This record gives sequence, structure tokens and C-alpha cells, in this order.
Amino acid sequence: MVRLRREIEGVRPNRAIPLPSYCLDAAASSAVLPAFDRYVQGCEPGRTLLAGGVRSDLAIALARAGHWVTVSDLDATALERLHARLTPAEAGRLTLVDRGYGDAAFAPSSFDLVVLFDAMHTYFEPAWLVNKAARELKPDGVLATRVLAQGNPAPLKAWSPAPQPGSRLEQATEQTARRLLHGLDQMLRSRVAPLVCEAAATDALERGAHLCAGRFATDLAEVLHWYEGTLSLEKAFVGHSLRLQAADALFGLRPGAHAALQAALLRLPEAATAQDAAQPAARVVALVARKRLQVRSGIL
Repeated sequence: MVRLRREIEGVRPNRAIPLPSYCLDAAASSAVLPAFDRYVQGCEPGRTLLAGGVRSDLAIALARAGHWVTVSDLDATALERLHARLTPAEAGRLTLVDRGYGDAAFAPSSFDLVVLFDAMHTYFEPAWLVNKAARELKPDGVLATRVLAQGNPAPLKAWSPAPQPGSRLEQATEQTARRLLHGLDQMLRSRVAPLVCEAAATDALERGAHLCAGRFATDLAEVLHWYEGTLSLEKAFVGHSLRLQAADALFGLRPGAHAALQAALLRLPEAATAQDAAQPAARVVALVARKRLQVRSGIL
């Protein structure tokens, strides 16, 4: 019973740690690591669970593509808003759960695909959440996680292409973006913040829950440790660190500033370049792991 009680606590989130601000902005969430979105939408239709900082547009797109989709981590307001957008056909393929994934109990072998967005760092024991997902995956099912990570992405070289040197245009774009983001960060932390962002962002800034994604990034070596002995890694996506900074800053900006920063974000390289990978910066990383069939030999 003690072990069960510890596991229950381990798969509950620490409410003192917020989700990144970019999760609250659909444009930012879709732009922070586009290759991962494309991977998820390219998966074969099946029974799919979405949890964490979930976007309603992705849930609806998967339902339209033939997936049977379960969405958790919805509060009452988000659930009502998403339900209001659904056509009868989409509603028939979507199950909405008004509780966190760690608190929701699903039967073993329920899903072909489990996708966790940006929430792993909020759990007391992320490795136990991976164990939970593994139990609820069907044999050969896939767990795809998008996480905030810190450190050189070299340990991921077995599952992702090596970062390439950026072109001169990409290097110039990176330099311009760094200057823009530095100036915007100073502006958002000053008295003129209300001129460029709306009340939701200024309130979040005062609570210390905005422009802080890098503060909650997990060391990449620890992220890989979550999967050891549970699931087999087979693919990784390494995002550009400046995309994280730009996406984090998008939340709550007034329309003009939002459009300008979004345009700058979309010009940045999607994946980490060699120059960016050498920086010890926080970035968004996505890992794809599979539940392999275990074959045991013995005398029958």
C-alpha cells in the first residue's frame, strides 16, 4: 500500500509549477516545434490520448483524420469551449476528460498513441508518468512527449539528425531574433509592459508565471532517464532555443506586437543548428518511444 500511495502522489502535478506560457497561445504552441506536430498528425489513425498543454485545433484535426481522441487536463472552461467548437461527427470521436492525466485512470492497453505536451516537468515523478503511459499503451503503442530540456542535445544523436551549421541567412536571422527578444524581454519587465501586452500577461508576469519556461527546463540526461527500462526510444526532435524564447514571449501580446513577433518566430530555423546546439540554453525537445513486445523464453 505504501508503494501504491507513493505512485499515486508521483503521478500528480506540483501545482506550484506552471505550464509554459506558450501553451496558452495556439500560435506559439504550434510554432515552438512544428516537426513534432507534423509527426503526431502523420500517425496512423487509432485510439489517441492527448494530455498536458493540449491545443483544441490539434485534437479536432486528429478526430477529422480518423483518430478516436481522448483529451485530458481540461478545466471546466476549456472543456466547455472545446465542446462548443465540435460538429456532431467530431464530437462522436472525441472524449473530453475534466481532470489531469495523472489523476485519470485508463484501462491497460487502451491507446495506440499517447501524446503529452509540455507538462512532464510539473509532475513530482515524471518517470512514473512514463510508466503509467506504458501500461495504458497497447503493444507496439507509442508515447510521444514534448518537454522543456536543458543541455547539449548530443545525447540524442542516436535518434535525431546531427545539427547542421546554419546558413549565413539563418545566422543573421538568429542574431536579429536575439536582439529583438532581449529588447522585448526588458520591455515586458518594465513599466511600459501594459503598452505591449494585455492584462492576462501582466498578471502572469506579476505572479512569476510568464517568461520563465527556461527556469523549469529539465537536464536532458534526466529526461532520458525517465524512459530507461520502460519504453524504447526511436525518434527525437530538437527545437531551436530561440523558438522557445519567442514562443514564451508571445502569450498575451497585443495584436500588433503579437503579429510582429510571430512573423520573426516563423523565420527562425525549426531545428537546432550546430551553433545553437552548442549553447547551454533551454529548448523544446520531443521524444518518441515505443512499447515493445517482451518475449520471454522458458520451459512450458
